[in-house]
Amino acid sequence: MQWQPLESLYYKSTYLGECGLRQKCKEFMQDEPDLKCFRIAMARYGGPVACMVDTTQQFIAKMKQIAGIVFLFDSFGKSLLTIRISELDRSFVPTTKIVGLHFTTEEDLLIVTDVGDFYLIDPCTG
Repeated sequence: MQWQPLESLYYKSTYLGECGLRQKCKEFMQDEPDLKCFRIAMARYGGPVACMVDTTQQFIAKMKQIAGIVFLFDSFGKSLLTIRISELDRSFVPTTKIVGLHFTTEEDLLIVTDVGDFYLIDPCTG
């Protein structure tokens, strides 16, 4: 446990663990992923966590290898699912931008594209 300053006050900082995103990305790419280039969505009350490359901004060329892939983890960082959006929808093209990544109150993952398509994914079953 460490004390972190925030202006003139100090708060306790407790390490909870590490998400398996770096290890999961290494299955698809050789280099270390740049986590600044990811969109992250978290379900309420300690539910699942979803991560994918943020396609709305310019990202490093090496990140193109994992664009269009959604990584789902439980709240402890254990991998639940890895989903390629192109497998959900054959009309999905790599140039399509993901503009929304959120969880519903039922903990289904909602993905919205710039062309108005949306996908609803159950983290437990895919």
